[in-house]
Amino acid sequence: MNNGLQKPKTNWKATLFGIGWVIAIVIAVYLLIRPEPVIPLPAGWTIWPETGASRTILLSDDIVYIGGVKGLYVIDSSDNASRLKIPGASGVEIVNAVLEDRNGALWVCMDEGLAIRKDDNWNYLTDKDGLPNGRVASI
Repeated sequence: MNNGLQKPKTNWKATLFGIGWVIAIVIAVYLLIRPEPVIPLPAGWTIWPETGASRTILLSDDIVYIGGVKGLYVIDSSDNASRLKIPGASGVEIVNAVLEDRNGALWVCMDEGLAIRKDDNWNYLTDKDGLPNGRVASI
């Protein structure tokens, strides 16, 4: 007997496709919100996040100089990082290279010029002082 009500056919392909989309969305959300895994550092290693992306490193006796997009940093023997202010620079020093010469002078190549420190005295040179352009990439 058929009273006009028939059970509709189930479209299994559409159902599986819908379930697949739900699973894909759940996985995508999980991958976006999951915390990054914390990888322990090897013994004796330190990270100084305040230095930013580093472009150059200079080892001088028991001091480490790190230069990069956030300026010039000094790491002392106690693993303390501090930013080295360069008088005359704009405050947004992007450091490209650092060199210590045989006389102990520190040469700092920046996007805005060249800084030389000798006995805690700074000399800052830019294109206004005769450099071909403001950027000094290496020395």
